[in-house]
Amino acid sequence: MASKPPKTAVVLAAEPDCAVGSALARRFAAEGMHVYLAASDAGILQGVAEDIRRSGGTVIALTVNASSEDAVAQLLQRAAATGSLEIAAYTTSALVDPALLDAPGELLEQLWRRNVYGAFLLGREAAKMMLPDRRGTVLFAGAAAEPPVRPPFSPFAIAKSGLRALAQGMAKEFKPLGLHVLDAVLEGTDHGAVLPDGVDPHDLVDRCWAAHCQPAHEWSHEIRF
Repeated sequence: MASKPPKTAVVLAAEPDCAVGSALARRFAAEGMHVYLAASDAGILQGVAEDIRRSGGTVIALTVNASSEDAVAQLLQRAAATGSLEIAAYTTSALVDPALLDAPGELLEQLWRRNVYGAFLLGREAAKMMLPDRRGTVLFAGAAAEPPVRPPFSPFAIAKSGLRALAQGMAKEFKPLGLHVLDAVLEGTDHGAVLPDGVDPHDLVDRCWAAHCQPAHEWSHEIRF
């Protein structure tokens, strides 16, 4: 009897320290998935990849520009060619947010590219790979910037509002096609940090994994920490 193809997971970490992305990758590997862990600099992922392998997991760490349409498409195609793509995650944050009066125009574009454009590319390309099986989860996780917006964090809030709209739109479009879209919102982080004080990334991962495992009639589309 032919063996089933392995389940694969993609984690594209657009956060500077990759803390959330790394925690997700560890969990996906522990669940038996072959993980593709990507960031703009794969060097910062090598320690995580080595830990996963020592624990018996399988992982490939890659350098991927989250704002490159071709690079993101190739990442998802590679994962889908390895096995059944089960989950694709995009993690992001921002660390520098001057007041609007002091913000150069290119800063707003950079924040949009990191928080919205990269997430759009990951979600779209993941959906293309998942649709033939009509199953899979697209996960976005990152810091929040909830209204009312508090200066000097307006540029970051603008980008995060775009990501929330993207996640809601994808959830409504992809649910009838069998795909679960989940937005994990980290509250209390409008200063741009990935994790609020006292939040353990493993708690975040546990919540995300539980939501991924929900039956379709119970799907959550936004979870908050």
